[in-house]
Amino acid sequence: NPTLRMIYLMNSDGTNQRRLTANSLDWCSEHTPRFSPDGQWIVFTMSCDNVAPGGISRLYRVRVDGSGQQALAPSHPELAAGGNQVSPAFDETGTRVLFVGEMAQASSSFELWSLELAGGATRRLTRCADAGRSVVVRNRVSLAAGFAYFVSDDALGQGLAAFERVASDGSQVQERRFEIPAVTGHESLQGVASLFELSLAASADRVVAVKRMRHELLALPE
Repeated sequence: NPTLRMIYLMNSDGTNQRRLTANSLDWCSEHTPRFSPDGQWIVFTMSCDNVAPGGISRLYRVRVDGSGQQALAPSHPELAAGGNQVSPAFDETGTRVLFVGEMAQASSSFELWSLELAGGATRRLTRCADAGRSVVVRNRVSLAAGFAYFVSDDALGQGLAAFERVASDGSQVQERRFEIPAVTGHESLQGVASLFELSLAASADRVVAVKRMRHELLALPE
């Protein structure tokens, strides 16, 4: 099936390519792998049509040698029971996995969550829905200096996108860093949000620059 994807590992020079998992090549598709801080685990999302028809994505982790695959099962009344859970990333301590989860009360509305690997406590980190917004699913969550950086947009994906941050342990409220400059033409704003990279200063206290994937550099105020 050409739409299915599998995670591979390889040496930095491109040699020794090998599949990470033994999941079904016929039914399963793996996405967005991220290493743990100690390099011993990889967290990723997977959808298996023979388990959850419709391409519903769920969270997993596996050791870098391919052993010990585990399904991660965040549970919270505000999380949609049959909804997507995507874009996972270990926090800087390696004790939590942050992810973007679909809300129970609003289809296609997503927030940023954290899952404690020991005990499974699940915590909502963002309140985008309170402002009629949603965390953008297709953008990876970036972590630095105790903060999680992400992109939000209006719930329908037609408004002005913005880079925001929130403390990865939930200790500080969500903060909007800046709005993505408006564009013209046929590109949707949700699509444009996916074309940006976020570069952080070494101290991670401010954004240095936003670089469009077309290699245009946008200078931002400090």
